[in-house]
Amino acid sequence: MLTDLVNFDTKTLIGVLIWINIAAGIIVFLYLKLDKHETDYNIRSMITIRVLAAIGYLLMFFRGNMHDTISVNISNTLLFFCHYMEARLILDLADKASKKINTVLSSILVIGVFIFNLLEFYYRDASLRVGLASVFIFLIFLLPAILLMTSREISRFKRGISIFYLFLLIALIPRGYQAFFNKSIHIHTNAYFQTLLFLSLILLTISNTIIYLLFIKEQTDMLIEKMAAYDNLTNVLNRHRFFIEGKKVFTSHIASRIGLTLLFFDIDHFKNINDQYGHQFGDEALSRFADVLKNNIRPNDLCCRYGGEEFIILLGNGSESTGRDIAYRIIREMENFRIDSQPDLRITTSIGSMFGVPKAGDYLEDFIAKADAALYQAKKTGRNKLVIYSDE
Repeated sequence: MLTDLVNFDTKTLIGVLIWINIAAGIIVFLYLKLDKHETDYNIRSMITIRVLAAIGYLLMFFRGNMHDTISVNISNTLLFFCHYMEARLILDLADKASKKINTVLSSILVIGVFIFNLLEFYYRDASLRVGLASVFIFLIFLLPAILLMTSREISRFKRGISIFYLFLLIALIPRGYQAFFNKSIHIHTNAYFQTLLFLSLILLTISNTIIYLLFIKEQTDMLIEKMAAYDNLTNVLNRHRFFIEGKKVFTSHIASRIGLTLLFFDIDHFKNINDQYGHQFGDEALSRFADVLKNNIRPNDLCCRYGGEEFIILLGNGSESTGRDIAYRIIREMENFRIDSQPDLRITTSIGSMFGVPKAGDYLEDFIAKADAALYQAKKTGRNKLVIYSDE
C-alpha cells in the first residue's frame, strides 16, 4: 500500500539521521580538503553543524537508556543550536542575511532553549517537550523557507530544493498539535506525523548539503572568473578581458552608429618613480591611480590596465566633449593626488583620446592605435595633458 512508504519506525529514522549527518559532514570535509580555491564562506561551520547534529540525534536515539538531562536537555539544546546555525548559514550564503534577521533568529534560539529546559526541569512531560520542540523548530526555519523560496537572486534549482523547508514546516504542524492535545505522544511514538517529520529532516539535511556545496562552487567559480578577468593589483579589467568586452561594445556601436570615445592613459615618469621609491610604492601608485579612473567612469564604461602603467577607458556612450570632460577631470584630480608615504611627490598622467563613429571594417585596435598616437604626442609635448587624435 502507498501508506507503507511512510510507515517507518521512528527510532530507525533517528538512526538514519545520525548516519546522514555523519556522511554529509564527511562530504563537506572532503570538499574542504580537495578544493584548491579560497572562498569567502566558512566551510567549517557546515562541518560543525553536521557533527553536532549527529551527536544530538545520537543522544536522542538512546533516550530511555541514559539520564534525561543528557538525552533530553543536552540533545535538544544541541539540535536547536544546529538548526539555528544552519538557518543563519544558508541565509548568509543566499545573501539574505541581515542584522535584523540574525537578531530574530538569535532571539528565537535563546528563548526556545530557555523555555524548553525550564519546563522540562519542572514538568518532565514527554508530550510537552515534543510540542515545544515542534514550535521552536518551526519558528527557526520559517524565515529561511520564506526568503529562499521567494528569492529571485538565486537559481530556480536552489529555490526548488528549498521546498524541503516547506515540507518540514507542514510536517511540524500536526506533530505539534498532537503533542499538545495527546498526552501519550513521545519522541519514539510511531505515527505518520512523526514519520513525516523525520523524513523531512532527512531530506532537508541532504538538500541543505547540496545547496551549500552549490553555493560554495558558485562562489569559487565567481572567484576564478574574476581572477581571469581582472588585474589583481588594480582591480580593473585586464587586457585580455578588455578586448572581449570592448569588441562587444564596438560591434554594437557599428550597428547603432553611435559615437565612441577611447581614452589612453600613461602615468608620467613612472619608471623614475619605481627606481627612486621602489616597486612597492609603485604598486600603490598604480592601485590608487586605478581608483581615480574607476571613480570617474559610469557603470557602462570599461576600464582596463593595458600594460605596466598604461590604462584605457572605453566610454560606452557619449560625445567627444564627454570624453574630454572626463579626461580633464582626472587630470585635475591627479594635481591633488598624494600618497601618504611620499606626500611631496607629484604624480601626473598624460592622456590620448580618440573619438569616432565606428563603421563596418573598423576595429577596436584601430581606435586604440590612434589614441596611443595621441598619447605619444601628449608625452612628447610636455606631459600632464590631454591630446585628442586628429587625422591632421
